[in-house]
Amino acid sequence: MSLFLANEHQDELLDWAFQRIDMNGFWPVGARALGVYDEAKGDAIRAVLVTVETYRGVIDAHFASDGSRTWATRNILGGIFGYLFFVRGAHRVQTLVSPENDKTIIMNYKLGFKFEASLDGAMDDGGPGVLMSMSPQSCKWLKGKEADNG
Repeated sequence: MSLFLANEHQDELLDWAFQRIDMNGFWPVGARALGVYDEAKGDAIRAVLVTVETYRGVIDAHFASDGSRTWATRNILGGIFGYLFFVRGAHRVQTLVSPENDKTIIMNYKLGFKFEASLDGAMDDGGPGVLMSMSPQSCKWLKGKEADNG
């Protein structure tokens, strides 16, 4: 399997992720995407990370995938989190998930996100949300690498 990351073709990546994530009709202004492509499958998109910088250094992250787990290799995840913390300069990456979405909550825990809070009315539909976050210091995909977000 030869996977690679790329952020070209933003409209295509955002549309691909939009079809797989319920974002209540639109991506927020400033949304940016990073795609995981599979060269062995004709550069097929396997997963997309959509990010929105909500405050300087604080990035909301949304993952979409083709339903497989084979794209989530150590190198790809290291690249994704390196992109967030080193290239984008995040000091905090956060995600908001419906408490009913067990599959995504479990995936976020496996990625290294920590539970922060339950928030009433935080989801687009007015329902509760689970806020999870990660810092560069706690990111297991970056262990042994220096994070300079200065």
